[in-house]
Amino acid sequence: MREMHTVNGFVQRTAAFARAHALWKDGDGIVIACSGGPDSLALADVLQRMQGMFHLRLVLAHFEHGIRGEASRDDARFVESWARGKGVPFELGAADIPSLAEADGQSVETEARVRRYAFLERVREAYGFSAIATAHHADDQAETVLLHLLRGTGTAGLAGIRPKSRLQLAGRDGKRPDAGYLIRPFLGVTKKEIAAYCVLAGLHPRHDATNDEKDATRNRVRLELLPALRRYNPQITEALGRLSEVAADDQAALDTWASRIALPPRVLELRRLPRAVARLVLRRYWREVTGSAQDLPLEAVNRVLHLAAKYRNSGCEQLPHHATAVCRQGYCIIQWKKKRKGEP
Repeated sequence: MREMHTVNGFVQRTAAFARAHALWKDGDGIVIACSGGPDSLALADVLQRMQGMFHLRLVLAHFEHGIRGEASRDDARFVESWARGKGVPFELGAADIPSLAEADGQSVETEARVRRYAFLERVREAYGFSAIATAHHADDQAETVLLHLLRGTGTAGLAGIRPKSRLQLAGRDGKRPDAGYLIRPFLGVTKKEIAAYCVLAGLHPRHDATNDEKDATRNRVRLELLPALRRYNPQITEALGRLSEVAADDQAALDTWASRIALPPRVLELRRLPRAVARLVLRRYWREVTGSAQDLPLEAVNRVLHLAAKYRNSGCEQLPHHATAVCRQGYCIIQWKKKRKGEP
């Protein structure tokens, strides 16, 4: 593990990562998502130090979830005070997440994520900025890859968190193709290195005790599984990071190939394509027809490919969400009836 022994060394390493992944251009505007914890406070500090280097325009945004009472409100006041002290504009969002989660039938974790990103996107739009920066780091990447492996995943899941991606809004805000970018300048550094930076930079971040609880699966992966795996490979974080990078490159190549196939796909073309590419074609077609951010399950994709493989004159397969795949006149066609309000 490469340790950063100076504030400037850490800042320069983050700048090099940002350049390598084209996270921003000179003069860009960035919304910094800041909870007040070590990771996001370090990110805010590093980007503030980079302002002159890249002529960045910044705003610090904090979302108060209403989960931890006065401690949560203290977090908001802390972040606002830090921003004012650095001369960075500050925006505050707040919601009673436990009540909203109950009303929406969602977990508190999911409701908080949906509402937080919707707030961050509103701030980005209001300022006319290009991106939202979050403090995801190399250990978060390792946790994400492991979670995907535990739940069952393909190449896309192994790719984990990408340095730059389009924000996919959910919930009441709907899916927005024109949403801003999410950038993660800290994906190349570990949580240990960020903690060391906080000491070097004289930062005094807040601590969220809920991160120490083992009720959420991600927390158990962080607190139990990763430490256990380090006994087998002390460099497991770096190893999983390399796996995600290779998987992302492989996935990008397959996506490029699949994007060249016209929709709806011809049955003969689906037969001739490598199975991995044919699956991506069908998933792209599914998203285009249904507008759904929810992926088509693997078993459903395989049933459609089997339908195409045995096709002679006609055939039909039922798909999720009132959709049907049919083979007709040489094409594989997905038909979707949008469910009306009140329908079962």
